[in-house]
Amino acid sequence: MSKLFAATAAERASRLATLLQEFRFQVHKPLFESAGLAAPPLSKRQLSQLLGVSPTLIVKYENAEIDPLDIRWGLMNRIAEVLGLSLDELNGVFSGQQDSSTLLERSQKKSNRRSS
Repeated sequence: MSKLFAATAAERASRLATLLQEFRFQVHKPLFESAGLAAPPLSKRQLSQLLGVSPTLIVKYENAEIDPLDIRWGLMNRIAEVLGLSLDELNGVFSGQQDSSTLLERSQKKSNRRSS
């Protein structure tokens, strides 16, 4: 059985919440730090616009009210794309096999190299 399905719905929801919160607070850091400024977090409204969902849904995700396995595949694909992760990496986070902070840092470094 896949470790993704071995994790409980609450564990998966909690990991999605942590991942989205970490993303919102880290996404702009490199841009602002290079200018010597403190980075503001990405708002829930801004994240909702990036994902094409309502801010209310972002609140539910960040409050761990929704199991990631209950989210439409297309939206999960969009979440992975916005976060700069593959669907396999996203599943690794939900199953507890991958650390979200490490993946987000690696993703940001890749996108910074591409934009340079």
